Amino acid sequence: MSEENSLNQFHNKKNIMWVVLSGSMAVVITTLLFLPQQLGAGITSVYSLMLWYGLFGLTLFRYMDKKGAIGFLSGSVIGMLVHIFSPVIVALTA
Repeated sequence: MSEENSLNQFHNKKNIMWVVLSGSMAVVITTLLFLPQQLGAGITSVYSLMLWYGLFGLTLFRYMDKKGAIGFLSGSVIGMLVHIFSPVIVALTA
């Protein structure tokens, strides 16, 4: 594979790797949200969840040839809702 071809993969909208990476980060942050924390909110703040769910929505929508901005906004709303309702989920499972 030539160097020019490998650099084009960063701009390729059909590269599934960006969807997998952003989705896995959203899963990691969500998992950390339900684990006991000793260092404060930090990584599990509402902004962090909104960012990673938004990036996942952006890459997923771009992969499906839709508008990435709509994916980012919808992902951010989903991340915010996960953060809001996480204490309810923890209370129901405890």
